[in-house]
Amino acid sequence: MHTADPGNGAPLVREVYADATLGVVALAHDSSAPYQVSGADDTGAGDTGAGAARGAAAAQPATGTAPDLLGRTVPVNISRQPDGSYQLTDLTRPVTITTYDATGRDYNEFSGRLPDGSLPVGSPDPDFPASTGTSGATDAHLDAAAVYGFHHDRLGRDGLDGKGGTITSVVNVSNRGKPFPNAAGDGQKMLYGNGNARFLPFSAALDVAGHEMTHGVIQHTANLAGDGQSGAMNEGIADYFGNAIEVTARGTSMDDPAAPLMGENLCRTGTPQDCANRRLDDHRTTVDDYLGAGPDLDNGGAHLNSTIFSGALWDIRRTLDPLTADRLVYRALAEYLTPLDDFVDGRNAVLAAGRALKLSGAQLRKVAAAFDAHGIKAGWQSRLGTDTRPLLPGTSAPVGPAAGAGHWVMGNTDPNGKGATALYTGSTTTTATPTRLSPDDGRIHGWAATDGKSAVWLAIGPDTTGTWGTEVLTRPLSGGPVRSVFHSFDQSPGSVQVSGGDIAFTVTDNDTGRTRVRLSHDGAPPVELPLPEGHDLASLAFKDGLLGWIESWTADGATVQAPTAFSTATAKVTAQYPVSTPNGTDLPYLASPLLAGGRLLWLAAPADRTRPTALRSGALDGSGVRDLLSTDSPYTPADMELTATDQAVTFTHRSAQPNSGWSNAALPKLYQLPVSGGTPVRVSCNRGSQFHAAADQGTRVAWLDATAGRNDLVVRDRPAGSC
Repeated sequence: MHTADPGNGAPLVREVYADATLGVVALAHDSSAPYQVSGADDTGAGDTGAGAARGAAAAQPATGTAPDLLGRTVPVNISRQPDGSYQLTDLTRPVTITTYDATGRDYNEFSGRLPDGSLPVGSPDPDFPASTGTSGATDAHLDAAAVYGFHHDRLGRDGLDGKGGTITSVVNVSNRGKPFPNAAGDGQKMLYGNGNARFLPFSAALDVAGHEMTHGVIQHTANLAGDGQSGAMNEGIADYFGNAIEVTARGTSMDDPAAPLMGENLCRTGTPQDCANRRLDDHRTTVDDYLGAGPDLDNGGAHLNSTIFSGALWDIRRTLDPLTADRLVYRALAEYLTPLDDFVDGRNAVLAAGRALKLSGAQLRKVAAAFDAHGIKAGWQSRLGTDTRPLLPGTSAPVGPAAGAGHWVMGNTDPNGKGATALYTGSTTTTATPTRLSPDDGRIHGWAATDGKSAVWLAIGPDTTGTWGTEVLTRPLSGGPVRSVFHSFDQSPGSVQVSGGDIAFTVTDNDTGRTRVRLSHDGAPPVELPLPEGHDLASLAFKDGLLGWIESWTADGATVQAPTAFSTATAKVTAQYPVSTPNGTDLPYLASPLLAGGRLLWLAAPADRTRPTALRSGALDGSGVRDLLSTDSPYTPADMELTATDQAVTFTHRSAQPNSGWSNAALPKLYQLPVSGGTPVRVSCNRGSQFHAAADQGTRVAWLDATAGRNDLVVRDRPAGSC
């Protein structure tokens, strides 16, 4: 699925990975960074170029010349068409290699199948014009041939898909009319951006082309996931083969300083060292350099951590002879690696492949030494020095936990291999085995809340008739029957809350877009709460008979947003703090209402988000508001996640990203301060991403933590203070 990055408008490709054993979605993410999108050409993908396959049936192999991106005239394998014209279609190999020119059209026009009427780059005679070079078409055509030749001749592979499928390249694509300095594969073809003032068209770099097309080989072999350590191995193996393909084709020595550089030929000016996007000799290790990125950054650090693994592979290529190393890594990829493997699994796969290839004891020791040098060995995570107590290691939770009164609840993949994501509960004070709460009905269960006695959550999926809908379910944490609170096929419930046996949730009408609150008191059917005509609301908090939400309406040519407190006993608003914005002006962000410490809390940020977020607190009788954290505080929250008990407020804060690139210090960290105000302190000194926090009681907080190279549900009883 192709969308756009909300931050910069760059194309995104939705990648979904299913656990073959469980039969459920294990990971799903969007890809957008350079060299990032997995690509392969499925068998018959060349047929998507409407004229290509039909013409190829009657075309004849031919040779010609074309200028490359540096203006040099080079020989190219082409085809002569029945009408006497020529196309960039190489018919001299067991697979067909075809190159198209997008002529600056948008990336998304070439997602999936080629647009109807697409034809390969053409010429009236066998000597192609200058535009074939400036567009990057010549280089892309030669790149595809070099990549195919490497995999076929050295590794015995029949094309990227292993089945002789057509290799298709499209050059000169843009991003909504703007330059697209990137290269990607969409599962059917290679796409090369048209470059910009700094970068040449991305087919200029054979290592980049080899990297992207190797993603196709990975897709059709181990199919490594694109997230976390599996994602870093996916990128690292593509790095390895991208560089191996280039140095082999160019005859470059492994001792050449440029050999380990990735993308060093892309820049219009500057040295290769300055231009390179990554380098495989950066000597990064797990314990010293692993970035514990959460899923919101680079798919869990897939690119940021790739050279830890590719560096080990590159060291193997330098210590063994290159051909042996290439066959070793390919054997591990094709026969031993599986989609969700981590770094240690990768090490074991390469060593197993070495034994299968009958490497000598001395060679196997060199392989092991390369992994040792990069810290890829069993138990490396335990050397990272965490200060938290694990509750659920290695969770695949789509959203974070909820907590209360010494218990947590969270949706997670069923460890017994039955059905989709299920809801589990456990203790925040012990490491007892989690208990499943949700029924085994094939639906996705999650987005939960708890008051420590019962849980309420959403179940999404088809009913017994196959009709999709969403249901609000509840169950005591101690066990008992699951009870349905609300079920709809045409309305969307959300923001579920529970307090003292009462359940509240929002319901959005899918036709009108209007959102209302429904309340179920003491097990009774839910009733809709009154809201003035023309008013709407978003988000929801519920505690001790009080509801909190962000209400909105239009008055006197302006849009009004108001953090609101509402009493369920009197069915009246007790406090409202309106913010008025003239119509036609972007609205500020008011979000995350909470009820804690006898006050209403919320976050406020300007519409453009160019200034920091404020943490505000209002009295429940409407008598006044004050800032717990103002916009000029150095601890301003990084996003709209907020959680609190009656004693403490916990939020996420990010330090500025250093100019030298991402570091663990710049990843999101949790901070806490008293509900009455004060100076925030660090909840935990763990070095990786800390996200999706849930306040339990007192100062105790549970959250998802990516420090140990995976997403762990962890807890701390009190803040660490300074780190």
